[in-house]
Amino acid sequence: MHLLAQLFKHVPHKLIDDYRQTLVKFADETKWRNDGNNGYVWLFSISQISIYRIRPTRSSSVAAEVLGTAPLPGVLVVDRYGAYNKAPCDIQYCYEHLKRPIEDLVNEFPNSEEIKNFADNVVPLLSHAMGLGSLNISDDAYYNKALQLKTAIIHETNQPADHAGIQNIQTIFQEYEHRLYHWIENRAVPA
Repeated sequence: MHLLAQLFKHVPHKLIDDYRQTLVKFADETKWRNDGNNGYVWLFSISQISIYRIRPTRSSSVAAEVLGTAPLPGVLVVDRYGAYNKAPCDIQYCYEHLKRPIEDLVNEFPNSEEIKNFADNVVPLLSHAMGLGSLNISDDAYYNKALQLKTAIIHETNQPADHAGIQNIQTIFQEYEHRLYHWIENRAVPA
């Protein structure tokens, strides 16, 4: 086992280097109990590499272990968890993680016509954006449709709203626009 450990000791570093240089990369973390102790499992992945880190913390230091601090090419696709905010590359927020809070608002306030209308207008746009990359269409058709979707999303998320829940969601779309539309510029980046 010691001989095998010596043979493979550089493999994790090589996998991390390959991960860092990929133009589209993903990261996520979730709770992980181990022998009754709280912890987290972190996943850093690309199409052919999955790197796991099991740590007792959810701090950004774990993301920095894998992402490093030197500027990286490409885009990191993540939920909106703050541990990735210092990623040394562009960030694309996952639209599923933007869609869920809207659906949660509908469930929390089922009698609100304002929330229902907001959800009816925004959720299909986010869903369509998430599915756009899997359509068998030309690049020109993709980028035209992507631009139309971006325009519609911006229009709908900038409409006046009275409900604080809608305003909170709109704030995400307004303040983090730089992390929402990389999929429009590069078809390989999923929404």
